Amino acid sequence: MALTILSCNKSKPEDSLKNIDQENPAFTKSKLESEAEIKRTYCYLNEQPYKDDASKKDVLELILNITGKNVEGFYNWRPALKDQRKGSIRGTIEDNVVTANYIFTQEGREDSTSLKIILNDKEAVIEGGDTALGLNAIVTRTDCR
Repeated sequence: MALTILSCNKSKPEDSLKNIDQENPAFTKSKLESEAEIKRTYCYLNEQPYKDDASKKDVLELILNITGKNVEGFYNWRPALKDQRKGSIRGTIEDNVVTANYIFTQEGREDSTSLKIILNDKEAVIEGGDTALGLNAIVTRTDCR
């Protein structure tokens, strides 16, 4: 008596698609294409109310819109009783460090400088520019409004 066993190689359709993707790079997205699709927004805010009048406060805000490695956003200092500094940021991000050009207006004058912004889960550490400008700061991460 002879016994013949036949076996069928069953694989899930997803498995065969994975094999096709791995064998043919034309079916996979490049790393850059994948990074370009990732869009994130981070918001940071420090508010310092005046001791003698809680309705008045100085506000320091940083908003970063990141798409892949490109960064755009705003960095504003809005004191309650002084001239404000408002400006835009444009640069790139690598390993949670933003290298950017900051164009801002303060006391009626436009100026620009380079900034380095180190991001972590709780805050952004901003460094750069002439120390007299007062751009260096640590700003607390918050939910975007």
